[in-house]
Amino acid sequence: MQVDSVLNGLRQFFHLCREAGPVTVVMPSQVVDVAWHAFILSTKSYEKFCRHAFGRFLHHTPAAAMKQTGKGPEGIKRASRLACEREGIRARNPSRLPLLFALDAV
Repeated sequence: MQVDSVLNGLRQFFHLCREAGPVTVVMPSQVVDVAWHAFILSTKSYEKFCRHAFGRFLHHTPAAAMKQTGKGPEGIKRASRLACEREGIRARNPSRLPLLFALDAV
């Protein structure tokens, strides 16, 4: 059950990245980030997936590097807004956290 939730979180993150296009979306979940890392290690499969899903390679930027670029705060806000929209949650006054933001607490 937990693995399924994490993989659903990864799917949601990829959907958010697709919706955002070339604009940065930051990964809010550490546990989903681990799943993303595992997928990236299958380099050929990951590259093929990226080409099909995004039309480009989706690079992984570590949190420390994200802080240096200054894109982190806007990228996490974008992830939150898009995740709320995707789950039908009012972003300005959420009744709950979207899956991608709630997984680490589980």
